[in-house]
Amino acid sequence: MTRFEYFFTLFGLLLGFILVEVMSGLVRTLRARHPTGPGIAADIRIGWLTPMLGMFVLLDVTSWWANLWTVRETLPLGYDTMFGGVILAGVYYFAASMVFPGEPKASPDLDAWFWLHRRQVLGCILAANLAWGPLIYMLTDFHPGADEIAMVALYFTALVIALWSRRQWLVVSTLAILIFQFAMLGVIQFMSR
Repeated sequence: MTRFEYFFTLFGLLLGFILVEVMSGLVRTLRARHPTGPGIAADIRIGWLTPMLGMFVLLDVTSWWANLWTVRETLPLGYDTMFGGVILAGVYYFAASMVFPGEPKASPDLDAWFWLHRRQVLGCILAANLAWGPLIYMLTDFHPGADEIAMVALYFTALVIALWSRRQWLVVSTLAILIFQFAMLGVIQFMSR
């Protein structure tokens, strides 16, 4: 077993729990939303904001997982690495657990839930990326070009705007930009294979 395989046995599990937390929140909400009979309206209004936030968290965690793979050869293994990884995963887990309400019927308007908890979720994502991002560049020989710098600048700018703006159209637009950015990265990587 390599050092990275040893390290990744823990973090693969933790990152999987983070993804499951968002997906199970969505499933819990959809189950609770179903009307109890014909002609009866659903009790829960889902809207666009919370599902967009959930999609962004899923994509961001997936990118964190992929970035972890890029440093597999140079990642030092020790208590500091393990503890730092647990802290970062804990921050992501907290963010993931706040995307959807634990009891959907207690929060029947997910747009209202979003406005109450988006800063916690996006703040955790921002903190984790500010901590993790520089490490990727220190642990690899990657020298970003202008396009990579522009992508990172767009990511952090959109994230900060989504975190602090009070205008719904601006928050929706920046979340859409963040989701689109991850989607395009996936398309570009797929096309380059």
